[in-house]
Amino acid sequence: MKQFNLNCEVGVKLTAAGEIYLERYNLRNHTHITGELRPDEYPEYRFFQGWQLMNIFGEAMYLGGPNPINLNIILNEKHLVEIDG
Repeated sequence: MKQFNLNCEVGVKLTAAGEIYLERYNLRNHTHITGELRPDEYPEYRFFQGWQLMNIFGEAMYLGGPNPINLNIILNEKHLVEIDG
């Protein structure tokens, strides 16, 4: 099994509903860059720290919700740390 630290960066594709959520947080032009994931390599993605992604979009993440993000998330696999079972 592996673990992922929520301080690390993830990339997601936003839906129209996701853009509205960013606007609510005054982050319309937000691109969080830590240098781990390069936005120029993934131009269709927006980048957030894991906790920040949950903070902004968490209330919309439920069955039948407005679906603010594409549910495929990219991350740097070097942040996946093997743990003992």
